[in-house]
Amino acid sequence: MTNFKTFLSNLVKSCNGLYGATIMGFDGITLSKYFSKELPLSPDVFEALIADYSPLVKGFHEKSYNLDLGKTKNITATMNNVSILFKVLNNNYFLAVISSQNAYLGKIDYYSSIEAKKFQAAFDV
Repeated sequence: MTNFKTFLSNLVKSCNGLYGATIMGFDGITLSKYFSKELPLSPDVFEALIADYSPLVKGFHEKSYNLDLGKTKNITATMNNVSILFKVLNNNYFLAVISSQNAYLGKIDYYSSIEAKKFQAAFDV
């Protein structure tokens, strides 16, 4: 059995400036989540924010496929104090990570891509 919480914990702890991460379905239902104590808002607020973004992420994913542009890989939302990186995992799930403005999103993207391959089979059922 894949331990998504361990993956999320390792991801957050290994990338400077990363506050938290969640694996969520395009339906807005959380599969797993992990947050550091440095998260600048409550975990419930972050989770609700990500659920609100889920139809947009799904829309980008479906539209790029329908237009023969290829699979959507990442979408980034940047605010004054934080950035959120959305990484599409498959046709049903995505990873969302929240970071400080100073975090290096390239490292977060790279590390999450490498680690996600380890549990990709769990999504291909």
